[in-house]
Amino acid sequence: MTKRNKFGSWRDERESEFEKAEKLITDKNVDLSAVSRRLNIPYQTLKDYRQDFSKLNKARWEHINKLSQLADSFYVQDNMTEEDKIYFRGYLNIMFRDIAEIRDKDDVPVINKLRNIILSDPLLLTELFKAKGLKKGYANKWLGY
Repeated sequence: MTKRNKFGSWRDERESEFEKAEKLITDKNVDLSAVSRRLNIPYQTLKDYRQDFSKLNKARWEHINKLSQLADSFYVQDNMTEEDKIYFRGYLNIMFRDIAEIRDKDDVPVINKLRNIILSDPLLLTELFKAKGLKKGYANKWLGY
């Protein structure tokens, strides 16, 4: 992974878009025909990327970006269930409410903006879920399933 931001963005801890696309393409468990249908990238193009990595180096940025986003989607699915997302969003909402109650009123718009950004970004939500030490399926245990 290459450091891309001198301010230490949390995204720097993850692979670059190209690295995520490459990892997805090289994963033999990934069905390229399903990826083709989902991303609207021709199957033959994906097959060419898998067979000859130099073609991936020359790929259109749109393809790299779509593959990277799909890799992020798989990452979220691998780390959180839908119930986990619902539970953890609720947990974070309570946490932000509690923070807003003890801060100056001038801070509330910033806190609300942070809440909206975090709750709307599945990848960021997943990273915070993991930072809390939670594992996939936690909500089912909490809910008693």
